[in-house]
Amino acid sequence: MKKSIKHIKAILLIICFLNQLKSQEIIGFELEKMNVVYAGIENPVRIISCSSVDSLSAKDSKIIKANKLLYYLIPLGNNSTLTLNAYNGKKVVGSRIYRVKRIPLPYISLAGKKGGKIKKADLAGVTGVGCTIENFDFNISYSILSFELSRINLKEGTFMSRRINGSVISGESKSFLMNCNAGDKLYIEDIKVKAPDGRVIALPSVSYTIQ
Repeated sequence: MKKSIKHIKAILLIICFLNQLKSQEIIGFELEKMNVVYAGIENPVRIISCSSVDSLSAKDSKIIKANKLLYYLIPLGNNSTLTLNAYNGKKVVGSRIYRVKRIPLPYISLAGKKGGKIKKADLAGVTGVGCTIENFDFNISYSILSFELSRINLKEGTFMSRRINGSVISGESKSFLMNCNAGDKLYIEDIKVKAPDGRVIALPSVSYTIQ
């Protein structure tokens, strides 16, 4: 008898809880990548909802609606946080604050190396300079606008350099690269890249020692 009374009380509590849910608007935002949003790129936001959501808004941001439950949020300002609001008509039915970060900087590479010692034989297969973002969940890339390729012959004490537009090393620039000898210092410097959000960024120089 006591067990039956406990069961009845438990059922009544569940019914009361379900009735409360029906009377409330429940909105959830699920960021498909992580718990922060990145400035200047499309951040997928999925709606998890017990009520109807027909639009999202956030200050200094662009929002693209892919379908009823999937949106893309693009923060455009310089704020460190943003508030994302969900609407049913003109009524706010959900709100959440997210941190805003800049996308990480890429690293520059030559023949797959970020710097240090490099064999002259490895330079033969080089067709350009690499520009890679490491350990990032979004499939985005930077484009190399220009860089200076410099060579120092320590034995002769000579210095030569070439300005290259874009990332490709070919023709005279490739010959310049292949004229390196063991012991020479090779530098990729004054590097300008364009970020996915449109910013032009200067990256630090990378140096190599030819073996």
